Amino acid sequence: MISTANIFSYLDNRHINYELYHHKAVASAADIANMPVMSGTVVKNLILTTKDKKLFMYTLPLQARADLKALAKELDCSRLSFGSSSDLAFLGIPAGMVSPLCLLNDRQGEFCYVQAACLDKSEIVNCHPFSNSMSIDIRRCDLEAIVKDSGHEIIKSHAIR
Repeated sequence: MISTANIFSYLDNRHINYELYHHKAVASAADIANMPVMSGTVVKNLILTTKDKKLFMYTLPLQARADLKALAKELDCSRLSFGSSSDLAFLGIPAGMVSPLCLLNDRQGEFCYVQAACLDKSEIVNCHPFSNSMSIDIRRCDLEAIVKDSGHEIIKSHAIR
């Protein structure tokens, strides 16, 4: 299982460039104000579920607001609601530390990965490497390659307000 202890070796072995930032733990969007200046577009990751427990990870810019009704329509699924911490068991991380990198631990494909289409305009994105006291700037195309290598399709969405 990939974790904070070995994610950097994973990236280094694949010759994926990143810039690492150490900071105080980030528990909410309000804590972002205390973080260092980073060059990448900071993303947030929403864990969403349907009534029949289909799981989604939706990655979008930090300042964007997800339109869950429009997202459900785009995904052709029933109403979406926010997942619980128990939904994260497949990813091996607690709430507050979710990032697309965690999909490396979803070997059974429990999650569908959705990414805001507007992120296509960002060359560099910023996410947590299995810890909310660190962030990395990483090329979006490299992050997308990691998601694909984890066995997940990337669904692009326009469901933001």
